[in-house]
Parts: sequence; C-alpha cells; structure tokens
Amino acid sequence: NFAFGNPNQVDADKLERLYSMELEASYQPTENSSIGMNVFYNSLQDLFGDSLMPPDSNIFRLINHGRVDYVGFEAIASANLNRQVLVRVIHQHVQFGSVVDYIFDFLTTVDNKHPSNYPEDVTKILGDVRINKNLSMNANANLVWNNFSRKISEGMDTNETGFYALLNANLVWEVNS
Repeated sequence: NFAFGNPNQVDADKLERLYSMELEASYQPTENSSIGMNVFYNSLQDLFGDSLMPPDSNIFRLINHGRVDYVGFEAIASANLNRQVLVRVIHQHVQFGSVVDYIFDFLTTVDNKHPSNYPEDVTKILGDVRINKNLSMNANANLVWNNFSRKISEGMDTNETGFYALLNANLVWEVNS
C-alpha cells in the first residue's frame, strides 16, 4: 500500500453487488401539470471495507462483509404555471429495509439504525423562469430533514444534524449554433 506507506492484505474475494427495483406511477390531471410516485428497494451486498489486522497493527486489510437494504419513495409534482414558468416539488424518503448486516462505518450510523450516506427525508423545490428565447433563470432548494452523521470517535453517539437547506440559483444563456 504505497499510498499510505503501510503493508496491505486483500481478502475481498467477491465483487460488490447492487440489486435494485423501482415501481413508478404518474398521472397528468391537466395539460400543464403532473403528479407521480415511485417506490424503490436497493440491496447492497458483499460490501468492501477495511479492517486492521490484528486491530492494533498497521496492516490494512480489505475484506467483503455485509449487506444493507434500503427502501423508500419519491413523490413528485410539476406544473407549468404559464409558458415561461415551471415549478417542481419532489419529496424523497429513505429508510433501511429488512437487512442491515454491516460492520463498517461509512454507510450506516454506528448503531446501524440510520443511513449515513443518505438523508432520510429531502424535499426538493425547483423553479424555472424563461426570460426570453435564449435566457432562463432557475432556482432550487434542497430541504434536508432527519440527517444523521456517523460516530467519529469512541464514546460519541450518533448525531442528528436536524434540518438544513441547500440553495442554488443559475442564470442560463442558451447559445444555438
């Protein structure tokens, strides 16, 4: 392991696998609006992770272990308010499925009760305004609820980050060649 200056041992003898299923339904109540819902199931299996071997040594050991299943849904609503204005709202909920067999610490909180790689609830709001033929402005907000961070040192509990928002706005000039 030349990157870290320590020896390593690779015991990962399988490829990581992802099994995914999604079911979607949508409805267009008017010419300018739509609503939809999808549900999903993802199963990550034979995950790669590291283990020090023995625990007090500097030998890095790459192993396969575990399975993490996720289930969730997305609810989507869109509307063209007029020819120049589009508004879209999406809410996504993610939670663990029936299997969480995981010994590493980067996909789950240490207690294996919450995902640490997905926020459990996110609401996305997008607005797009076409100013003229070549110029548009859009803004979006990701409202994140129930996000958990993993334990970073011994004796610390899983942390809930609570609510936060990510905001973004863009001015788009379309150049036609």
